[in-house]
Amino acid sequence: MNFRALPYLAAVSAMVTILAGVWALDRSEQQRFREQRRIDTLNQVSTARARLEGALNSRLFLTEGLVAHVSTHPDIGSQEFQTLARVLAAKQTGIRIIELAKDTVISHIYPPEAKIALGVNLLEKSQERQAIVRAINTRSTVVAGPVHWSDGTGAFISHTPIFITPKEGLPKGGPYWGLATIIINKHTLLAEAGLDLGSGG
Repeated sequence: MNFRALPYLAAVSAMVTILAGVWALDRSEQQRFREQRRIDTLNQVSTARARLEGALNSRLFLTEGLVAHVSTHPDIGSQEFQTLARVLAAKQTGIRIIELAKDTVISHIYPPEAKIALGVNLLEKSQERQAIVRAINTRSTVVAGPVHWSDGTGAFISHTPIFITPKEGLPKGGPYWGLATIIINKHTLLAEAGLDLGSGG
């Protein structure tokens, strides 16, 4: 009887071995698939991030020209600012508003239709205060957002502190003058980065 059972035992053992091998192979393939999917997702995120940074930086670069001009021409007039801002805004899409805030109070704004905001103290806007304080303290550009805009869409807001350049001193080595702020349409920026958000802004 024992000898008769041996073929069955061998068959069962072989079946168990095969099933174990199939299970192990399936687990290995599932793990490989998950790992590959994770790598693909990371690559997609990295690509989107690089595009987003490129789209944002191309607009922030415009701010540097404005900051440098105000740093050496702190008495910039309204008409001079309008001319300069119009040229800067024409170089990139999605720039909704360009502001100068002397002593952090909006003193110049483009386009002219947005003049209702003149005189607003940016530090009193709770959703921007933290970014503004950090920009001033670090003497560098800080981007906030996306934040909800008045018309229901979203926007990224860039704040760059301006320090006066003394005639005989270091560039931007003088006292704090104020801020250069640009407001960028969220949908335009993310669409340029390759993210399809529809038309919701």
